[in-house]
Amino acid sequence: MIKKILVGVKGDKESNNVLRYAAKLAKITRSKLTALHVIETLDEYNFYEDIKLNYKIEAKRDRDRCIQQIKDVSEEYHLENLDIEIIYGKPAKSILNEAKRGGFDLIIVGSHSRSNFIEFLLGGVAFQITHYAKRPVIIVKNLKEIDTILVCTDGSDYARDAIAFMPQIVSHSKSRVTVLHVAKKGQLKSADSEKIVKEGSEILKKNGIDTKIIIREGYPPKEILRETRKRNYDLIVMGHKGKSSIREFFLGDVVSKVTHLSSRPTLVYREKNGKF
Repeated sequence: MIKKILVGVKGDKESNNVLRYAAKLAKITRSKLTALHVIETLDEYNFYEDIKLNYKIEAKRDRDRCIQQIKDVSEEYHLENLDIEIIYGKPAKSILNEAKRGGFDLIIVGSHSRSNFIEFLLGGVAFQITHYAKRPVIIVKNLKEIDTILVCTDGSDYARDAIAFMPQIVSHSKSRVTVLHVAKKGQLKSADSEKIVKEGSEILKKNGIDTKIIIREGYPPKEILRETRKRNYDLIVMGHKGKSSIREFFLGDVVSKVTHLSSRPTLVYREKNGKF
């Protein structure tokens, strides 16, 4: 059950959408929401004094904007169970550490959709969190209701865990759910593909959630994104095995590519033996 949600906020327009998305989800799941603003620390020896001074001034402005955003959203959604935390550190590491320390059930962060893929892989906060968080993460791209959900499965244990997590959201939101499996070339009508989607669907049906099942053939990121655009889903759900291999890190695994290229929010469910 989702009882505690941690949302990372920065104070800009994008962050306001992330905060409002988190507030909506906290409202429908009756969860406690904590808004965390991380003031990034600078390496003292790398910057001139005037640069450091300007940074401190801008950091204070960001902090003040964050506090005001949080207060405004709290009033808009009538949140009675909202905490504000402001800490110094590196954003991704600070969010991961706070999620672990506070025992949060879900992390929500934003992602710059305009950044290129290499930047996303090498330095993005969202990428680092989805690869190292030991709990589900929602990457928010825009503010949407959660009426339709696309759950992607390859039949793996971490995909099944992601599906099993969904009733915690769907039972409150009454969303319509589609289970998608992208089969390898030549296996579109194979028994394995049918088994994978039916297994995912059965997990949800046991929790009173009706589903539609779809099997596609081809390159997984491409087919997932094509299905998302075709039916305009509000949320994509994927399981993640955790830290990628070196090859996957540089080429980009399925989760990383879909998270980066999709304009929809994505929920990434990490396996339980993650680092954080």
